[in-house]
Amino acid sequence: MIKSINIQDIEQAEKIFYLQRIAYQIEADIIHYNKIPPLIETLNELINSTETFVVYENQQELIGFLSYQIQQQNVEICRLAIHPNHLKNGIATKLFNFLLTIKNIKQYLVSTAEKNLPAITFYLKNGFVETNKSTVDNLVLVHFVKKI
Repeated sequence: MIKSINIQDIEQAEKIFYLQRIAYQIEADIIHYNKIPPLIETLNELINSTETFVVYENQQELIGFLSYQIQQQNVEICRLAIHPNHLKNGIATKLFNFLLTIKNIKQYLVSTAEKNLPAITFYLKNGFVETNKSTVDNLVLVHFVKKI
Protein backbone atom coordinates (compact mmCIF):
# COMPACT_ATOMS: atom_id res chain seq x y z
CA MET A 1 0.00 0.00 0.00
CA ILE A 2 1.22 3.50 -0.85
CA LYS A 3 0.48 6.38 1.49
CA SER A 4 1.80 9.74 2.58
CA ILE A 5 3.30 9.95 6.05
CA ASN A 6 4.14 12.67 8.54
CA ILE A 7 7.94 12.70 8.84
CA GLN A 8 7.61 14.49 12.20
CA ASP A 9 6.06 11.29 13.61
CA ILE A 10 9.05 9.73 15.41
CA GLU A 11 8.02 6.14 14.66
CA GLN A 12 7.68 6.87 10.94
CA ALA A 13 10.89 8.89 10.89
CA GLU A 14 12.84 6.07 12.54
CA LYS A 15 11.62 3.61 9.88
CA ILE A 16 12.64 5.98 7.09
CA PHE A 17 15.97 6.69 8.79
CA TYR A 18 16.79 2.97 9.03
CA LEU A 19 15.74 2.16 5.47
CA GLN A 20 17.60 5.08 3.92
CA ARG A 21 20.79 4.02 5.72
CA ILE A 22 20.76 0.51 4.28
CA ALA A 23 19.48 1.51 0.83
CA TYR A 24 21.82 4.45 0.31
CA GLN A 25 24.79 2.40 1.51
CA ILE A 26 24.29 0.26 -1.59
CA GLU A 27 24.45 3.40 -3.74
CA ALA A 28 27.52 4.60 -1.84
CA ASP A 29 29.24 1.30 -2.60
CA ILE A 30 28.30 1.52 -6.30
CA ILE A 31 29.54 5.09 -6.76
CA HIS A 32 32.45 4.89 -4.29
CA TYR A 33 31.24 7.93 -2.37
CA ASN A 34 30.15 7.78 1.27
CA LYS A 35 28.98 11.37 1.79
CA ILE A 36 25.52 10.90 0.26
CA PRO A 37 23.29 13.24 2.29
CA PRO A 38 20.87 10.52 3.56
CA LEU A 39 23.85 8.59 4.93
CA ILE A 40 25.20 11.47 6.99
CA GLU A 41 21.88 13.01 7.99
CA THR A 42 20.83 12.75 11.64
CA LEU A 43 17.41 11.56 12.74
CA ASN A 44 16.64 15.06 13.96
CA GLU A 45 17.55 16.54 10.56
CA LEU A 46 15.25 14.00 8.88
CA ILE A 47 12.38 14.87 11.23
CA ASN A 48 12.83 18.54 10.35
CA SER A 49 12.86 17.91 6.61
CA THR A 50 10.52 20.01 4.48
CA GLU A 51 10.10 17.16 1.99
CA THR A 52 6.86 15.23 1.55
CA PHE A 53 7.29 11.49 2.13
CA VAL A 54 5.37 8.69 0.45
CA VAL A 55 5.89 5.11 1.59
CA TYR A 56 5.22 1.66 0.21
CA GLU A 57 4.31 -0.76 2.97
CA ASN A 58 3.38 -4.42 3.02
CA GLN A 59 1.72 -5.60 6.24
CA GLN A 60 3.14 -2.68 8.25
CA GLU A 61 6.67 -3.34 6.91
CA LEU A 62 8.33 -0.37 5.19
CA ILE A 63 9.51 -1.64 1.80
CA GLY A 64 10.34 1.65 0.09
CA PHE A 65 9.83 5.38 0.11
CA LEU A 66 10.08 8.44 -2.03
CA SER A 67 10.32 12.06 -0.95
CA TYR A 68 9.67 15.14 -3.00
CA GLN A 69 9.17 18.88 -2.97
CA ILE A 70 6.86 20.96 -5.13
CA GLN A 71 7.99 24.37 -6.36
CA GLN A 72 5.52 26.14 -8.62
CA GLN A 73 4.55 23.40 -11.11
CA ASN A 74 7.71 21.32 -10.66
CA VAL A 75 8.13 18.21 -8.56
CA GLU A 76 11.68 17.52 -7.44
CA ILE A 77 12.30 13.95 -6.35
CA CYS A 78 14.64 14.23 -3.38
CA ARG A 79 14.99 10.62 -2.22
CA LEU A 80 14.01 7.21 -3.52
CA ALA A 81 14.93 4.15 -1.49
CA ILE A 82 13.86 0.51 -1.68
CA HIS A 83 14.78 -2.16 0.86
CA PRO A 84 17.56 -4.32 -0.64
CA ASN A 85 15.44 -7.47 -0.21
CA HIS A 86 12.77 -5.98 -2.47
CA LEU A 87 14.77 -4.52 -5.36
CA LYS A 88 13.57 -5.22 -8.91
CA ASN A 89 9.97 -5.81 -7.78
CA GLY A 90 8.50 -2.67 -9.37
CA ILE A 91 8.15 -0.76 -6.10
CA ALA A 92 10.11 2.27 -7.29
CA THR A 93 7.85 2.44 -10.35
CA LYS A 94 4.73 2.26 -8.17
CA LEU A 95 6.04 5.09 -5.98
CA PHE A 96 6.90 7.19 -9.02
CA ASN A 97 3.50 6.52 -10.59
CA PHE A 98 1.92 7.79 -7.37
CA LEU A 99 3.68 11.12 -8.00
CA LEU A 100 2.16 11.29 -11.46
CA THR A 101 -1.27 11.65 -9.85
CA ILE A 102 -0.38 15.09 -8.44
CA LYS A 103 -2.44 17.69 -10.30
CA ASN A 104 -1.15 20.74 -12.20
CA ILE A 105 2.46 19.57 -12.51
CA LYS A 106 4.45 20.44 -15.65
CA GLN A 107 7.64 18.54 -14.96
CA TYR A 108 9.47 16.18 -12.64
CA LEU A 109 13.12 16.73 -11.76
CA VAL A 110 15.68 14.35 -10.28
CA SER A 111 19.45 14.01 -9.96
CA THR A 112 21.69 11.06 -9.28
CA ALA A 113 25.37 10.19 -9.42
CA GLU A 114 26.74 9.49 -12.89
CA LYS A 115 28.05 6.13 -11.65
CA ASN A 116 24.64 5.07 -10.28
CA LEU A 117 23.66 3.08 -13.36
CA PRO A 118 20.65 1.33 -11.75
CA ALA A 119 19.07 4.72 -10.94
CA ILE A 120 19.92 6.18 -14.34
CA THR A 121 18.39 3.15 -16.05
CA PHE A 122 15.25 3.52 -13.92
CA TYR A 123 14.80 7.20 -14.74
CA LEU A 124 15.40 6.74 -18.47
CA LYS A 125 12.94 3.82 -18.52
CA ASN A 126 10.34 6.07 -16.90
CA GLY A 127 10.55 8.83 -19.48
CA PHE A 128 13.17 11.15 -17.99
CA VAL A 129 15.76 12.78 -20.23
CA GLU A 130 19.16 14.03 -19.19
CA THR A 131 19.42 17.82 -19.05
CA ASN A 132 22.95 18.43 -17.77
CA LYS A 133 25.71 17.34 -15.41
CA SER A 134 27.32 19.08 -12.47
CA THR A 135 30.06 18.29 -10.00
CA VAL A 136 29.77 18.47 -6.22
CA ASP A 137 32.68 17.44 -4.03
CA ASN A 138 34.32 15.59 -6.97
CA LEU A 139 31.09 13.65 -7.56
CA VAL A 140 29.52 13.98 -11.01
CA LEU A 141 25.75 14.32 -10.86
CA VAL A 142 23.40 13.77 -13.76
CA HIS A 143 20.23 15.88 -13.81
CA PHE A 144 17.03 14.63 -15.46
CA VAL A 145 13.63 16.05 -16.32
CA LYS A 146 10.33 14.45 -17.29
CA LYS A 147 7.94 16.94 -18.88
CA ILE A 148 4.21 16.36 -18.74
